[in-house]
Amino acid sequence: PDLRFSEDALRIMRAFRFSAQLGFNIEKETYKSALKMSHLLESISVERIFTELKKGMLSDNPDRLSGLFNPCVLKFIGFPGTTFPDDISEAPANFPLRFSVLCHASGADAERILKNMKSDNATLKQTLIYCKLLETGLPEDKYGLKKLMNLYGADAVETYLEYKKANFLKDMLKQIINNSEPYRLSMLAVTGVDLVRIGITGVKTGQVLNYLLETVMRNPEYNTREKLIELAKK
Repeated sequence: PDLRFSEDALRIMRAFRFSAQLGFNIEKETYKSALKMSHLLESISVERIFTELKKGMLSDNPDRLSGLFNPCVLKFIGFPGTTFPDDISEAPANFPLRFSVLCHASGADAERILKNMKSDNATLKQTLIYCKLLETGLPEDKYGLKKLMNLYGADAVETYLEYKKANFLKDMLKQIINNSEPYRLSMLAVTGVDLVRIGITGVKTGQVLNYLLETVMRNPEYNTREKLIELAKK
């Protein structure tokens, strides 16, 4: 195995990736060699390493990648001595979510690592959203849930709740969507133009719109043009 890995060090990543995708254990001497020769990965392009890591993370057995992180063989990309999270296989097969779970568990800088691996911007953006959700934790009520939906989007919050097995909150999220309960400014029954017409201009326009949104997130029944105009005038 030393010779095979020295011919192409990417085979080290592929060994773990195939193990994750196909669910087999890497042969004992091959496993030892993969770790021993892992320094050769520094000569491989980070884009190719990222591709293999992504495929493994999206597999049915992402926990089989743990050998790459304990001891960590990807420190040159920015990973610390990483403790691989036990529950990563329970997370939906969503790379930004699973990657954020990995980084959150170890205190790794997800943004720095993804930039080092030349990640696309969409993956980077979604990963940072999940990192923030993991830091924030679960909301306590419907208002808190709407705040998260406003900040990070309904789809990301729903995927996060699925990972956390927060079925009650997931049902609440669906209720919010099905009932068209507002959680974004665009969902208000009034716009900035309506406020200008009643004499609210400049910085005040945004301040009042945010106040109205806060109000209807707590009291969705207030989301009518008449009621919001009345509140805006007050």
